[in-house]
Amino acid sequence: LLSSLGLTRIETAQQRFDPNLHEAIGIVETEAVPEGTIVEEHRPGYRFHDRILRPAAVKVAKRPHPMEFCLKTPAKVNLLLEVGPRRQDGFHSIRSVVDKISLCDTISFRSARGDSVRFVSPWQIPEENTVSAALAAMRKICPGAPPVRITVRKKIPPGAGLGGGSSDAACVIRALARWWMPNIPEVSLSRLAASIGSDVPLFLYPGRALVTGRGERVKVLPGGKPLRYLLALPPFPVETRRVYARWDGLNPCPQPLTVRRQTATMIASLLQ
Repeated sequence: LLSSLGLTRIETAQQRFDPNLHEAIGIVETEAVPEGTIVEEHRPGYRFHDRILRPAAVKVAKRPHPMEFCLKTPAKVNLLLEVGPRRQDGFHSIRSVVDKISLCDTISFRSARGDSVRFVSPWQIPEENTVSAALAAMRKICPGAPPVRITVRKKIPPGAGLGGGSSDAACVIRALARWWMPNIPEVSLSRLAASIGSDVPLFLYPGRALVTGRGERVKVLPGGKPLRYLLALPPFPVETRRVYARWDGLNPCPQPLTVRRQTATMIASLLQ
């Protein structure tokens, strides 16, 4: 099953997430939901504005059914984040050095009679979320593919800057692409991911990376010694849009990122 998906099992005991992006952890088993956990199910009905590919542009892979597998999706930490001026499209130019860590969500995929997304989470998940958007985007590209039931078990706190929602969306895109249409070009997946969120393309690639543009340009950095991180998380979420708005208020005339390019280069070199 894993071989047919182009996935391999990798045992990881280190703090940095496995080098092959999302780790296949085998067949899904029935899991009891802890008492007090919020369980939410979102049916299709979400909106997706950007049409990346026409349905005829890709070939649907015919897989035996039923299909059932499970993946882990890593969080990330920004070792450097430089914010430049606000662009005409409303986004900010950034430069960031990012590392993946072992804190993960778990997403299971199962053949079903109709598409659905279910969250098992101690946090409230809005109906319009990145996982539902990723499924809708893949369904728009591949309307004839078999229906899928997606279950997300959340461990990455939302609104903490750890990229949990973006990582989940990237996992959905990558997994369904391997299941439904393994021949889709990589550049199409990257564009699709960027249309869902600026951080989503980052999680299509393994390991550490240098991120530029509004976050959609990703350069994978050579592997170095794994690092250990201590995460100190506030007990409340922080909305990214509000953070950038506050940044604009504190920095009405920010310097262009080209002025500080040597900082990212230095940090990337140290990591190697």
